[in-house]
Amino acid sequence: MDAGIRRQEILDRLAATRRPLAATRLGAQLGVSRQVIVGDVALLRAEGHPIRATNRGYVLARPATRPHRSIFVQHTREDIAIELSAIIKVGGSVLDVSVEHRLYGQITVDLLIRSPEDLAHFLARLPRSTALSELTNGWHTHTIEADDEAALDAVEARMGSSASCSDARPFPAAHSPTPQATPASVTRIPPMCHDTDGIRGIGCQVS
Repeated sequence: MDAGIRRQEILDRLAATRRPLAATRLGAQLGVSRQVIVGDVALLRAEGHPIRATNRGYVLARPATRPHRSIFVQHTREDIAIELSAIIKVGGSVLDVSVEHRLYGQITVDLLIRSPEDLAHFLARLPRSTALSELTNGWHTHTIEADDEAALDAVEARMGSSASCSDARPFPAAHSPTPQATPASVTRIPPMCHDTDGIRGIGCQVS
């Protein structure tokens, strides 16, 4: 297959689905290696095609049509599953995670966790990987998307629910999120703690 035709095939396949397509799968379908697909995608992105890379494969970025907010939090690696599960449970989608690195500046990685299945896939890979927030002592920002503002309010309420602990601490300036060109509203939420029903809320520091 001609390289130009193959790249168009990649674009067509990405446009036909909202699910990530792995380079290995695309390579098998198009009769080339994973490395060839990675190179093709790099060239397509250089041409301006909005292809995003996730830990599950490539997706074609589409204009945002649902309300979204950025939420700035700190927690440990052990709380990642609890945090993401709380967001998904009340109807939110986790689009990305960003950190402010002291050397490299803002680092943003697409997550696109929209369902319990997406979350399970992400968590299955977590034990073999280093979380991005571990580079910044647990401080990070998530962009959260939902069907409406009420659902986003529910996400914040879930993450900031009443907790049986105290001593909330202020946010250090070194990890304040960098404003975006088209900013979502940013909600700063203090560190995670155990609430009364055993689910970790966000609102205070566990001693």
